[in-house]
Formats: sequence, C-alpha cells, structure tokens
Amino acid sequence: MTFTYPLDIVRTRLSIQTASFATLAKEEGGAAVAAAKRKLPGMWGTMKHMYLTEGGMPALYRGIAPTVAGVAPYVGLNFMIYESVRTYFTPEGEKDPSAIGKLGAGAISGAVAQTCTYPL
Repeated sequence: MTFTYPLDIVRTRLSIQTASFATLAKEEGGAAVAAAKRKLPGMWGTMKHMYLTEGGMPALYRGIAPTVAGVAPYVGLNFMIYESVRTYFTPEGEKDPSAIGKLGAGAISGAVAQTCTYPL
C-alpha cells in the first residue's frame, strides 16, 4: 500500500477531472470538451503537479491513514470468513477443497469483507 497509494490518489484525481469534463460537455457543447480533454494531464502530469504545487511527497500520501485503518478489518474479516466458508466447499474425507471450491470460498469471503468494511 505504501508503494501504490500515490497511484491510487492520482487515479482518484483523474476520475474527478474526467467527471468535471463530462459536466462541462453537457453545459457548453462538444467543442469545449474536445479542447478540454486535450489539456487533461495524464497520470505522471497529475503526480508531478501534486508534488510541485501541493507540498511534495506528503501530498501524494494525503489520506493514507484512514485507508490503512480500513485495510486491517478487511483482511481480518476476509481470512476469518474464508476459513469458515472453506469447510463447506471441502468434500467429506478431503483435507482441502478443489480449485473451484477455493475460488468460491474466496469470492464469498472477499464480497462479504468488502461489503462490511467499505464504509470505512
């Protein structure tokens, strides 16, 4: 998370910028949007802009504390639910479920853990 968080915050910024241009398209017409999209910075441009104008490296890590605080409960729930659900997918007399059983247990545990921790 420490290495990928700056990419996540840049992705969020780019999503917001793209949404702003969609609103602009409705208000001003297609020509204004075409010009605005050409000016829309990419990932590296946004990262550079944040670094130079918003406080260096701390700007790229703004908001990481709540994100990390949400990861611990997600991982804990995910493992707990996976181990619980895995027993239902394990045939009697077997030690582990099949690949499809593991996939099913992983899908269920991930969905439940994400649903429970998403508000964090």
